[in-house]
Amino acid sequence: MVQGTILNLDVVGGASGYPVPAHIGFAVVATFAVLVVVAMVALFHTRFGISVTAVSDDERVADLMGLSVRGLQSAAFTAGAALAGLGGALYAHHFNYIEAQNYGVLFSIYVVLYVLLGGTQTVYGPLLGAAVFTLLPELLRGSAAWRYVIFAWACC
Repeated sequence: MVQGTILNLDVVGGASGYPVPAHIGFAVVATFAVLVVVAMVALFHTRFGISVTAVSDDERVADLMGLSVRGLQSAAFTAGAALAGLGGALYAHHFNYIEAQNYGVLFSIYVVLYVLLGGTQTVYGPLLGAAVFTLLPELLRGSAAWRYVIFAWACC
């Protein structure tokens, strides 16, 4: 529904997309990615990160220990949304173009699979999942006959 609405809005370019005039190189994107990973690792070693982990493990026990469960959930959601916004901004300025067709249901499924197959309990799990399931199809592109067998074996 959101994608259909954006496709019909002339303010954001409609179906033809939205050009972004400023360009940033891959080095800037890679630097931001490394900084985000370092920040997340550092964040989860603070009192806030430990509290968020406690709420994730067991909400009722965290509430009994005096933690503001809803406040921590809201803060974690806000931090995740900020990181998603930063990622979208970097994507737009790196490729100089945004179009709604790139962000459909299949893209959302891929992102969830990266996280689930990489692991949800660590900071590095989603990174590993995204790296493996982005690079693996590219590496197997030449072996068309065995590609699906190898990909299914790697998933297990």
